Amino acid sequence: MAAQMTASQALERAALLAKAGNVDEAKRLYAQVLSAEPGNKKAKKGLKALTGSSKATLSPADFDRVARLVNAGKLDAARADINKLCRLHPEQPALHNLRGVVLSRLEESEHAIDAYKSALSLEPGFSEALNNLATAFTDLKRYKEALGCYQELVNRGQADAEVYANLARALKGAGQADNALEALRRALQLNPLYTDAFNDLGNVLNDMGKHDDAIKAYESALSLEPTHRKALLNLSRSLSGMSRHNEALMGYQEILDLDPMNEAALGGASNTLQALGREQEALEYLQKILKLRPDDKTAKHLVAAISGQNVSRGDAAYARAVFEGYAANFEKHLTESLEYSIPGKIPSLLEKLDGENAWYSQALDLGCGTGLVGAQIRSYCEHLTGVDVAPAMLAKAEEKAVYDALTTNDVSAMLSSDESRYDLIVCADVLIYIGALDEVFKRVAQRSNPGVRFVLSTELLEGQDLKLQKSGRFAHSSDYVQRCAKDAGLTLLHKEQIPLRKERGEWLPGELFVFTR
Repeated sequence: MAAQMTASQALERAALLAKAGNVDEAKRLYAQVLSAEPGNKKAKKGLKALTGSSKATLSPADFDRVARLVNAGKLDAARADINKLCRLHPEQPALHNLRGVVLSRLEESEHAIDAYKSALSLEPGFSEALNNLATAFTDLKRYKEALGCYQELVNRGQADAEVYANLARALKGAGQADNALEALRRALQLNPLYTDAFNDLGNVLNDMGKHDDAIKAYESALSLEPTHRKALLNLSRSLSGMSRHNEALMGYQEILDLDPMNEAALGGASNTLQALGREQEALEYLQKILKLRPDDKTAKHLVAAISGQNVSRGDAAYARAVFEGYAANFEKHLTESLEYSIPGKIPSLLEKLDGENAWYSQALDLGCGTGLVGAQIRSYCEHLTGVDVAPAMLAKAEEKAVYDALTTNDVSAMLSSDESRYDLIVCADVLIYIGALDEVFKRVAQRSNPGVRFVLSTELLEGQDLKLQKSGRFAHSSDYVQRCAKDAGLTLLHKEQIPLRKERGEWLPGELFVFTR
C-alpha cells in the first residue's frame, strides 16, 4: 500500500476501481490493506466479492443465458444473473439495457428506468436503450418523458417501425389519438407485415369510435398471423360491442382452441352467450373461470345471476370490470344499438318541475359513465360533480369538458365519505348495479339540500321488491323504490313508466322517478 495512502483511502479507492470495472487493481489494493491490517473487515468483504469474479471476458453466451431465463419465465433467476454480470462488467451498456428489460418484465418500471439511464450514460447514442426507456415511461403513464425520448429517436433518424408503434402507444395514452393514428400508419409504411401495429391501429380506431375501420385493422393483423391472440380477442370484443354476437363467439372459440384456459376469452365467450340468451352455456364458461380464480368477483356475480341465487346487493368490483372494458364502445352501443335515451329526458323533466327556476347550484351525477347525463344537465347547474367506479369511463367523461370535478369511486362509498350538499342528484341507469336501495337512499338524503331534485331510473319488476336478473343487473318494484325513499325522508315528486333500453331487440320496461327532501 502506498505510504501516502491510509487504509481508509485505499478502501475507498478500491471500491471506485471495482465499480469502474478495474477489478485486478481493486483486488491488489484490498490485499495491501489486509497485509497491513489482517483483521480489516471491509477489505475482507471487498476482496471476497471480487475474488474469481471477473477474470472471464463477457461473451454472447452470457446474454444468451439471461435471455433463455427470461423466455422460460424464470425472471427472478434472470435478475440475479444479470445483476451479477452488471457488477462484474459495469462498463457494458448492453448489460444495463438487458437488466432494464428483465426489470420491465418483472413490472419494476422505476428500477428499469434507472437501468436504461445507466446504459445511456455509458453510450448516449444507444437507440435500443432509449426506446426501452421511453416504453418504461409509457408503462408508468409518464407520457411527456416518453414522447421526449421518441422525438429524440426521430430527430436522430433512428426511428424504425417498432419505435413508431411504441410512440403511438404513448400518444394514445396522452390522449393524442390523431397523432397516434399517424404514427401507426408510419410504422406500417416501414413494415407492412407488422401484425402488432395493425392490432394497435384497431385499438386506436375503436377509441375514436371508428369501429368498422377497427375491425378491418384487426382482420389485417389476422390475415398475416391467424393465431395472433390479441388481435383475435380485440376483434371478438369489437364484434360483440356491435351486437355481431355469433361472429364474436367464433373468435373467442378460436382463442380457446389455442389456449383452453384463456381467461379473457372465457369471459368474453360467457358475455356473448348471455347476449344470445344461451345462459346455461355461459354458465359453463364462468365455472371454468372460477376453477382458475375462485375469488373472481365478476364470475361469482354472474354465476349467481344465471343460477337464480338470492342476492340483494351488487358488488362494485363487478361494475368496475364491466365498464372498464366497455368504455371505448359504450356510448355508441348504448345510444344506437340499445336506443337508450334517459339522459335526454332529464332537461324537460326538470323544466316541467321547476320552470324558470330549473337552476341548481350544486349537482351530482352518480355513476356518470362517459358523461351522457352531464352533457344534458350542464346548462342547469353552477357546479357539476361526476362520480364513477370505472376510471376508463371517467377518462371519456373528461373529454366532454362538462364536469367541474370527476371522482373515481362507487356510489355508496362516495356518498358515505362526501361532506358536500347537493341541489340536484342524478342516478341514471346505476341502481341496476347496486341492488338494495335502503342505504343508498339514506345517504342521498344526508347529502341533499332542502328542495333537492333526486332523479333516478330503474328496471321495472313485478311481484317482489328486487331481483338479480340473468343479465347481471337488478330490477326493482315501484313500491319498493317508493318505500325506500319514504324511509329515508324523501318525497315523491314525479313517477312515470318508460321504455328503458332494448335487450335482444325488445324494450325493457323501466321507471323514471324524481324525489325531493
